[in-house]
Amino acid sequence: MRHVQAESSSPVDWVSLLQAMGGDRDILVEVARLFLEFGPDQVLAVEEALSHGDAATLRSTAHRLKGSLAQLHVDSATEHAAELEQYGQRGELGPARGLWLTLREEVNQIQQAIEDWLR
Repeated sequence: MRHVQAESSSPVDWVSLLQAMGGDRDILVEVARLFLEFGPDQVLAVEEALSHGDAATLRSTAHRLKGSLAQLHVDSATEHAAELEQYGQRGELGPARGLWLTLREEVNQIQQAIEDWLR
């Protein structure tokens, strides 16, 4: 596991995140591990909602993903998940699919950053 330091290439601002966790590295590790544990299921749920054209499920799954991303203080991805939630609320699946491509890539990068940091 790496020391907490600013890394310009990482989508996760580890220094700010540690500060948000009150400086408690154990909490930071737990939050990171929980994202790795539950994030893939959340991603799959969004993809299934989009593939089935289920706007209500998209709204609820995007909401859960937004909460997980917010815990990591990854602002861009959190904002995109909030937009995705709103598309689900309005039943606008076309724009949601386009946004999902961007958000999915962000989530992949976040997951990779966490895996790298936990090593």
